[in-house]
Amino acid sequence: MKGLCWLRWSLAGPCWVGMIMAAVISVLPVLGQGGRQVLWDPNRYIDINEIRPGMEGYCLTCYEGVEPERFGLRVVSIVPNFEPGRDAILVMGTDERLIRTGPVAGCSGSPVYIQGRLAGALAFGWNLSKDPLYGVTPIRQILEVGNCNSPVMDPIGPVSSWDFSRPIDLALVGQSVVRPRSSGLARTVPSTLLVWGMPTSAVEPLASMFNAAGLDLAIAAGGPMPGQGQPEQVDLSPGAAMMIPLVQGDVRVAVLGTVTAVEADTVYAFGHSLLGYGPVELPIATARIHTVVSNLSQSFKIGSPIEVVGALKIDDPRGVLGQIGAHAKTIPLDVEVHHFNQPQSRIFRCRLASHKALTPQLVRSVLNGAAQYFGDLPPDHCISYQGRLDIADGLTLGFTNVSTGASLAEVLSEATGTVALLMDNPFGQIQIHGMQFSLKIANQDRTASINSVEVADRRVRPGEQVQVKAVLESYPGVRRQYQFNIRVPRQTDPGQYNLSVCGSYEYLQFLRKAAPQRFVARDGSELIKAIDYLLNIRRDRLYCILELQPSGIAIERYELPDLPSTKALILDTAIRTVPIQQMQSWVEASVETDTITEDKETIRIVVEGPEQIE
Repeated sequence: MKGLCWLRWSLAGPCWVGMIMAAVISVLPVLGQGGRQVLWDPNRYIDINEIRPGMEGYCLTCYEGVEPERFGLRVVSIVPNFEPGRDAILVMGTDERLIRTGPVAGCSGSPVYIQGRLAGALAFGWNLSKDPLYGVTPIRQILEVGNCNSPVMDPIGPVSSWDFSRPIDLALVGQSVVRPRSSGLARTVPSTLLVWGMPTSAVEPLASMFNAAGLDLAIAAGGPMPGQGQPEQVDLSPGAAMMIPLVQGDVRVAVLGTVTAVEADTVYAFGHSLLGYGPVELPIATARIHTVVSNLSQSFKIGSPIEVVGALKIDDPRGVLGQIGAHAKTIPLDVEVHHFNQPQSRIFRCRLASHKALTPQLVRSVLNGAAQYFGDLPPDHCISYQGRLDIADGLTLGFTNVSTGASLAEVLSEATGTVALLMDNPFGQIQIHGMQFSLKIANQDRTASINSVEVADRRVRPGEQVQVKAVLESYPGVRRQYQFNIRVPRQTDPGQYNLSVCGSYEYLQFLRKAAPQRFVARDGSELIKAIDYLLNIRRDRLYCILELQPSGIAIERYELPDLPSTKALILDTAIRTVPIQQMQSWVEASVETDTITEDKETIRIVVEGPEQIE
């Protein structure tokens, strides 16, 4: 009898093993965020291998309000390896509303159901498409968001490629902030970037930054984000609208998409990346859809955020993952604008998402929008501005300056370049706790040029003073005279020397050549000092420089101007890894003006010797 039972089991064994293995495979875990396991439930999810062309289904999304609705779909085809490591399901909308609008930016993330099971999320569509054709990211791939093997784009910040061994240039760093960065989905428009509280002229630069990442920008309407009253109670559920508020407050910038699935306190959305940055900490909010704008090029949703309810944790090519109840750090930014055609100033109070690549761009956008809130800058204009950044360890970076005839370029370069360097450098991110800016815009041009430079005597001796008179001419033909007294150092060798009178631009170029060590950073502390030094070179000053012979050395940022040449030679040996450079010596003086000088005049003076002056 025992032998008969054994024989029956041995004959049936292969069949039983196959059934058991099929059952085990059906519940194999899918690795998710941080390596956690998400069980594959075949009763809830349908795998891409089970889907065939012609199958009917539907998606859940919001065309209006906060409640998701059903929209009919039909499977067109299955496309393996649509992008490297990513499959796609092509579906055609059969609902009359989908046919009328075509693919809608902001629908990305809308869950797609086939045979009553979740198949994936609407993820992309094509501009100018006549049909409501969508690409769907399969649900198995979405559930893998956050997997340690997940392919993510290199989270490059705006200054990641900056060579910190050379002098820092805030203008160049500021320009790198607006460099477009492709998300890998440039041919599609998967999400909508909505902007409130900015004039069109300020939105256009923002559009150029985000369009390359596959985000379609739209001007939105509505009041400030709720905060004073009780916000509307809306849950993040499959098909509900979800926003990522990048800027909150009087100016708002938010990315609109749709929730795909909710597992406990974990939210999956979009079906594609936001910007492909991998691990992030960005706020997520519930949202209300006002309407769908049907557009020949690309239809899109317009909505408003309701309430911040959690934080985005993962920005993956296959979708984004957030956690309900989590907190994402934001940085307060206040911008006060005094405009010549307004009797009172206006203060814009905002909070910015904290991210090394996004925050500098958002600072630039808010400053740009606030400055142009009352209209475009006139051809003749002047901007007097102040800035303050509260950073780590109780430190503060504060600066005051003026710009004329340069639009907002200099203001934006200094502000965004500073933020980019603090948040993205090889020494470790320097936390920014708050930012305040004040802009005073006047309708006048304060540019000046040097009319003449005279010295009382071009032949002097060591220890004597050189008396210099400079005349500046500003529009319309106004001349002002300024005087300098430059003392020649007693140890100056006889010879001919250059004496220059210049504005801040030429003065900065001289400093970069004569003392590059002041603009180089080799750790976080030096970086802060270099930025502070740059920010506090005033443009509304006239500088007088007497260039002398090289003297002393500079070791990193430390200057030894009076070091004898014999000792300098001892220090400058091949066995030292610390760079040592010979110092250029000079004597300078400056006077404050109410204009900005753009040119430079140089004359030669002769130092006689070798007598000593008592």
